[in-house]
Amino acid sequence: AFKVACITTLILCPNLVAAVQVPEITITGRRSNGIEHVLRRGDALATGDGIRINVTVAERAYVYVVALGATGSAVLLQPFSRDPSDALMSNAARRVIPQANAVLSLDRHVGEETIVALASATPIRDVDGLLLAIEAEAASGGLINPAGLSAYGKATEFHFAHSARSQIAVEKLRPSLFANQPAESGVMASAGSRISALLGGGTKAS
Repeated sequence: AFKVACITTLILCPNLVAAVQVPEITITGRRSNGIEHVLRRGDALATGDGIRINVTVAERAYVYVVALGATGSAVLLQPFSRDPSDALMSNAARRVIPQANAVLSLDRHVGEETIVALASATPIRDVDGLLLAIEAEAASGGLINPAGLSAYGKATEFHFAHSARSQIAVEKLRPSLFANQPAESGVMASAGSRISALLGGGTKAS
């Protein structure tokens, strides 16, 4: 009976979820004037500002970080390579996205921005399924309910507002990460964007 129960669980769930702890997210915002501060839930940033994501885990786990942009499109930030070995974090590890002193810039598309971090005891086999599940969660109620992602692992979310900046201020800013790709929106966009320059080299634990 035990073996049958285990097989049933594997069939019904995209990823077998063992005992792992919920990862912690800290978001640092950088204003266009260079001033940085730690964001609180519901805080607002403007076009041209940027963010840096800090993810920590208490114990060994495979960790996935997803950005849900203002248009409702989810994109995998960690592991950007989709390689399970890049998702693995050891006990008490911390990972910074992007690394060094870089930030993920906000483009001209405004709205709610959400970062989701999820920890699993095993690699997630269907990453695209996870992204679709996050998009469905947002579409059904606006904010992400981590309990709705329990089939994949233990999740947490962080959301903040992305507001517009005056046109005069925008013209004075350096080109944002997605300035030449108007179809892309929110914190993140597709793997074909210039974000590859920031995340393509990996986001190993610091």
